[in-house]
Amino acid sequence: MKKQHLFLILLGIVCFIIVDEHIASTFDISGIINRLLVSDPWIQEQRRRRQQVDNVCKLHSSKLFAQNMSLTHLSFIPQYNLLYCRIQKSGTTNWIEGTFERLAPKLGLKEYSSQSRAKKLAYFEVENMEKWNQIVEGDPVSFVNVRHPFERLVSGYLDKAPGGEYGGWKDKTFPQFVNIVLKQAKRKQDMKYTGIDVHWRPYNAHCFFCNVKYTVISKMETYEEDKSRFMEMVGLEE
Repeated sequence: MKKQHLFLILLGIVCFIIVDEHIASTFDISGIINRLLVSDPWIQEQRRRRQQVDNVCKLHSSKLFAQNMSLTHLSFIPQYNLLYCRIQKSGTTNWIEGTFERLAPKLGLKEYSSQSRAKKLAYFEVENMEKWNQIVEGDPVSFVNVRHPFERLVSGYLDKAPGGEYGGWKDKTFPQFVNIVLKQAKRKQDMKYTGIDVHWRPYNAHCFFCNVKYTVISKMETYEEDKSRFMEMVGLEE
Protein backbone atom coordinates (compact mmCIF):
# COMPACT_ATOMS: atom_id res chain seq x y z
CA MET A 1 0.00 0.00 0.00
CA LYS A 2 1.35 3.38 -0.95
CA LYS A 3 2.16 5.70 1.94
CA GLN A 4 -0.23 8.36 0.61
CA HIS A 5 -3.12 5.89 0.56
CA LEU A 6 -2.30 4.70 4.05
CA PHE A 7 -2.26 8.27 5.35
CA LEU A 8 -5.66 9.07 3.76
CA ILE A 9 -7.23 5.94 5.25
CA LEU A 10 -5.90 6.73 8.73
CA LEU A 11 -7.06 10.34 8.43
CA GLY A 12 -10.53 9.22 7.38
CA ILE A 13 -10.84 6.85 10.34
CA VAL A 14 -9.77 9.52 12.82
CA CYS A 15 -12.18 12.12 11.43
CA PHE A 16 -15.06 9.63 11.43
CA ILE A 17 -14.47 8.70 15.06
CA ILE A 18 -14.11 12.31 16.21
CA VAL A 19 -17.57 13.11 14.75
CA ASP A 20 -19.31 10.21 16.50
CA GLU A 21 -18.67 10.04 20.27
CA HIS A 22 -20.40 6.65 20.62
CA ILE A 23 -18.13 5.12 18.01
CA ALA A 24 -15.15 6.78 19.65
CA SER A 25 -15.93 5.00 22.91
CA THR A 26 -16.27 1.55 21.33
CA PHE A 27 -14.00 1.67 18.29
CA ASP A 28 -10.62 -0.03 18.53
CA ILE A 29 -8.74 2.59 16.54
CA SER A 30 -5.30 1.45 17.74
CA GLY A 31 -6.02 -2.08 16.56
CA ILE A 32 -7.10 -0.89 13.12
CA ILE A 33 -4.07 1.36 12.75
CA ASN A 34 -1.78 -1.51 13.76
CA ARG A 35 -3.38 -3.81 11.20
CA LEU A 36 -2.97 -1.18 8.48
CA LEU A 37 0.66 -0.64 9.40
CA VAL A 38 1.37 -4.37 9.37
CA SER A 39 0.09 -4.51 5.79
CA ASP A 40 2.94 -2.20 4.69
CA PRO A 41 5.55 -4.44 2.96
CA TRP A 42 8.43 -2.22 4.10
CA ILE A 43 7.40 -2.48 7.75
CA GLN A 44 7.00 -6.24 7.37
CA GLU A 45 10.50 -6.49 5.92
CA GLN A 46 11.99 -4.41 8.72
CA ARG A 47 10.34 -6.65 11.30
CA ARG A 48 11.73 -9.70 9.51
CA ARG A 49 15.25 -8.26 9.53
CA ARG A 50 15.09 -7.35 13.21
CA GLN A 51 13.70 -10.77 14.07
CA GLN A 52 16.51 -12.45 12.16
CA VAL A 53 19.07 -10.45 14.13
CA ASP A 54 17.29 -11.31 17.40
CA ASN A 55 17.33 -15.00 16.55
CA VAL A 56 21.07 -15.00 15.86
CA CYS A 57 21.75 -13.01 19.04
CA LYS A 58 19.79 -15.53 21.12
CA LEU A 59 21.71 -18.44 19.63
CA HIS A 60 25.17 -16.84 19.92
CA SER A 61 24.83 -14.26 22.67
CA SER A 62 28.05 -15.37 24.38
CA LYS A 63 30.02 -14.63 21.22
CA LEU A 64 28.16 -11.58 19.93
CA PHE A 65 27.01 -9.60 22.97
CA ALA A 66 29.76 -7.17 23.98
CA GLN A 67 30.33 -6.43 27.64
CA ASN A 68 32.40 -3.41 26.66
CA MET A 69 31.10 -2.18 23.32
CA SER A 70 32.94 0.44 21.31
CA LEU A 71 31.22 3.78 20.64
CA THR A 72 33.64 4.79 17.88
CA HIS A 73 31.26 4.26 14.97
CA LEU A 74 28.14 5.82 16.47
CA SER A 75 26.89 9.26 15.47
CA PHE A 76 24.10 11.00 17.38
CA ILE A 77 22.15 14.18 16.56
CA PRO A 78 20.23 15.16 19.71
CA GLN A 79 18.04 17.74 17.94
CA TYR A 80 16.38 14.88 16.05
CA ASN A 81 17.08 12.04 18.48
CA LEU A 82 18.81 10.42 15.52
CA LEU A 83 21.35 7.64 15.98
CA TYR A 84 23.40 6.34 13.06
CA CYS A 85 25.99 3.58 13.15
CA ARG A 86 28.69 3.83 10.52
CA ILE A 87 29.97 0.70 8.79
CA GLN A 88 32.91 1.42 6.51
CA LYS A 89 32.30 0.62 2.83
CA SER A 90 28.54 0.55 3.43
CA GLY A 91 27.36 4.05 2.60
CA THR A 92 29.06 6.12 5.32
CA THR A 93 30.29 8.79 2.89
CA ASN A 94 26.69 9.38 1.78
CA TRP A 95 25.85 10.29 5.37
CA ILE A 96 28.95 12.25 6.37
CA GLU A 97 29.38 14.22 3.14
CA GLY A 98 25.69 14.26 2.21
CA THR A 99 23.05 14.03 4.94
CA PHE A 100 25.11 15.52 7.77
CA GLU A 101 26.40 18.29 5.53
CA ARG A 102 22.88 19.29 4.51
CA LEU A 103 21.82 19.29 8.15
CA ALA A 104 24.84 21.27 9.33
CA PRO A 105 23.37 24.79 8.79
CA LYS A 106 20.23 23.85 10.76
CA LEU A 107 22.46 22.58 13.55
CA GLY A 108 24.55 25.76 13.61
CA LEU A 109 27.66 24.05 12.15
CA LYS A 110 28.68 26.75 9.69
CA GLU A 111 32.20 25.46 9.02
CA TYR A 112 31.23 21.80 8.61
CA SER A 113 31.80 21.47 4.86
CA SER A 114 35.37 22.83 4.99
CA GLN A 115 36.56 20.59 7.81
CA SER A 116 38.31 17.23 7.79
CA ARG A 117 36.35 14.00 8.04
CA ALA A 118 37.55 13.45 11.60
CA LYS A 119 36.35 16.90 12.72
CA LYS A 120 33.01 16.37 10.99
CA LEU A 121 32.48 13.14 12.90
CA ALA A 122 33.55 14.76 16.17
CA TYR A 123 30.40 16.94 16.13
CA PHE A 124 28.20 13.86 16.46
CA GLU A 125 30.35 11.49 18.51
CA VAL A 126 29.10 9.61 21.55
CA GLU A 127 31.86 10.57 23.99
CA ASN A 128 31.50 7.94 26.70
CA MET A 129 29.26 5.25 28.22
CA GLU A 130 27.51 7.78 30.45
CA LYS A 131 26.46 9.72 27.37
CA TRP A 132 25.52 6.46 25.63
CA ASN A 133 23.26 5.41 28.49
CA GLN A 134 21.51 8.79 28.35
CA ILE A 135 20.94 8.34 24.61
CA VAL A 136 19.50 4.85 25.11
CA GLU A 137 17.14 6.11 27.81
CA GLY A 138 15.84 8.65 25.29
CA ASP A 139 14.80 5.82 22.92
CA PRO A 140 16.53 7.18 19.79
CA VAL A 141 15.43 6.43 16.23
CA SER A 142 18.38 4.45 14.90
CA PHE A 143 19.70 3.43 11.48
CA VAL A 144 22.36 1.05 10.24
CA ASN A 145 23.15 -0.01 6.69
CA VAL A 146 24.78 -3.31 5.73
CA ARG A 147 26.15 -4.68 2.49
CA HIS A 148 26.82 -8.15 1.13
CA PRO A 149 30.20 -9.10 2.70
CA PHE A 150 31.74 -10.06 -0.64
CA GLU A 151 30.65 -6.80 -2.30
CA ARG A 152 32.06 -4.88 0.64
CA LEU A 153 35.36 -6.74 0.39
CA VAL A 154 35.64 -6.00 -3.34
CA SER A 155 34.84 -2.33 -2.69
CA GLY A 156 37.57 -2.24 -0.05
CA TYR A 157 40.06 -3.78 -2.44
CA LEU A 158 39.28 -1.38 -5.31
CA ASP A 159 39.50 1.59 -2.98
CA LYS A 160 42.65 0.70 -1.11
CA ALA A 161 44.77 -1.26 -3.59
CA PRO A 162 44.30 -0.28 -7.28
CA GLY A 163 42.57 2.88 -6.05
CA GLY A 164 45.85 3.87 -4.46
CA GLU A 165 44.64 4.90 -1.02
CA TYR A 166 47.04 2.40 0.53
CA GLY A 167 50.21 3.29 -1.34
CA GLY A 168 52.07 0.02 -0.77
CA TRP A 169 49.19 -2.06 -2.12
CA LYS A 170 48.89 -0.67 -5.66
CA ASP A 171 50.36 -3.75 -7.33
CA LYS A 172 48.54 -6.33 -5.24
CA THR A 173 46.14 -8.69 -6.97
CA PHE A 174 42.78 -9.52 -5.47
CA PRO A 175 43.93 -13.00 -4.28
CA GLN A 176 46.89 -11.35 -2.55
CA PHE A 177 44.52 -8.87 -0.94
CA VAL A 178 42.25 -11.70 0.28
CA ASN A 179 45.27 -13.43 1.86
CA ILE A 180 46.06 -10.23 3.78
CA VAL A 181 42.47 -10.07 5.03
CA LEU A 182 42.58 -13.73 6.11
CA LYS A 183 45.85 -13.22 7.98
CA GLN A 184 44.35 -10.25 9.81
CA ALA A 185 41.28 -12.30 10.71
CA LYS A 186 43.38 -15.12 12.21
CA ARG A 187 45.01 -12.82 14.76
CA LYS A 188 43.91 -13.38 18.32
CA GLN A 189 41.65 -10.45 19.26
CA ASP A 190 38.53 -9.42 21.15
CA MET A 191 35.09 -8.61 19.73
CA LYS A 192 36.25 -5.18 18.58
CA TYR A 193 38.55 -6.88 16.02
CA THR A 194 41.05 -4.05 16.04
CA GLY A 195 43.56 -6.34 14.33
CA ILE A 196 41.46 -6.22 11.16
CA ASP A 197 41.40 -3.16 8.92
CA VAL A 198 38.32 -1.05 9.71
CA HIS A 199 37.15 -1.15 6.07
CA TRP A 200 36.47 -4.89 6.18
CA ARG A 201 36.13 -5.43 9.91
CA PRO A 202 33.03 -7.52 10.84
CA TYR A 203 29.78 -5.58 11.06
CA ASN A 204 29.25 -6.48 14.68
CA ALA A 205 32.58 -4.87 15.59
CA HIS A 206 31.19 -1.57 14.28
CA CYS A 207 27.59 -1.62 15.45
CA PHE A 208 27.17 -4.39 18.08
CA PHE A 209 23.82 -5.66 16.87
CA CYS A 210 23.15 -7.71 19.99
CA ASN A 211 23.64 -4.65 22.21
CA VAL A 212 21.70 -2.12 20.12
CA LYS A 213 18.15 -2.62 18.82
CA TYR A 214 18.19 -0.66 15.57
CA THR A 215 14.95 0.92 14.39
CA VAL A 216 15.87 0.51 10.73
CA ILE A 217 18.23 -2.14 9.39
CA SER A 218 19.00 -1.13 5.85
CA LYS A 219 20.61 -3.05 2.99
CA MET A 220 22.35 -1.61 -0.05
CA GLU A 221 19.69 -3.25 -2.25
CA THR A 222 16.91 -1.28 -0.53
CA TYR A 223 18.98 1.65 0.72
CA GLU A 224 17.04 4.47 -0.95
CA GLU A 225 13.66 3.49 0.47
CA ASP A 226 15.12 2.48 3.83
CA LYS A 227 16.82 5.81 4.30
CA SER A 228 13.85 7.80 3.01
CA ARG A 229 11.52 6.07 5.48
CA PHE A 230 13.99 6.60 8.31
CA MET A 231 14.30 10.31 7.55
CA GLU A 232 10.51 10.60 7.66
CA MET A 233 10.54 9.02 11.12
CA VAL A 234 12.78 11.80 12.46
CA GLY A 235 10.93 14.56 10.59
CA LEU A 236 13.52 15.20 7.89
CA GLU A 237 13.58 15.10 4.09
CA GLU A 238 16.47 13.50 2.23
